Amino acid sequence: MAIAGYTRAQETRFGNYQLKKLLVERKELIGDYGESLEKGTGIFGLQTKRDIKRANEILLGIIRKDNQIMKQLESEADGGKIDVKHIDFERKELEEKNQKNLQIINDLNVKLDEMKLEVDASRGDVNTYKMLTIFLSVMLMIITIRLIRMKNK
Repeated sequence: MAIAGYTRAQETRFGNYQLKKLLVERKELIGDYGESLEKGTGIFGLQTKRDIKRANEILLGIIRKDNQIMKQLESEADGGKIDVKHIDFERKELEEKNQKNLQIINDLNVKLDEMKLEVDASRGDVNTYKMLTIFLSVMLMIITIRLIRMKNK
């Protein structure tokens, strides 16, 4: 089934072009993911919640790109351009990668939850230190005032 005005060879070249384009985009996303893992914007170069969320977004983008690649492969297979065994192999490979990516996302979400708990705990510590500082400041002022009054008597 040829697209109006296109020959089978032109359709094949267009399909291959689309597939190559999707693969290049996927490779770029994987590069972005690698960079996001290495880049920690927190204190001492550690990852922040924002860094982990960005990594999650990139992984989800990779999964979406894999799905687009699968659709392209399936559409080409429907046109009889690619061997079905090859598609099955590619599909299984992409599904395995998707499973690994989903596991990484889950691990990052767990890490994010742990970081949220740490932040909440540190906020409590900060509030305690603030209250202690205020209390000590008030006590220091009271002692200073009493010393000044004693000196003036």
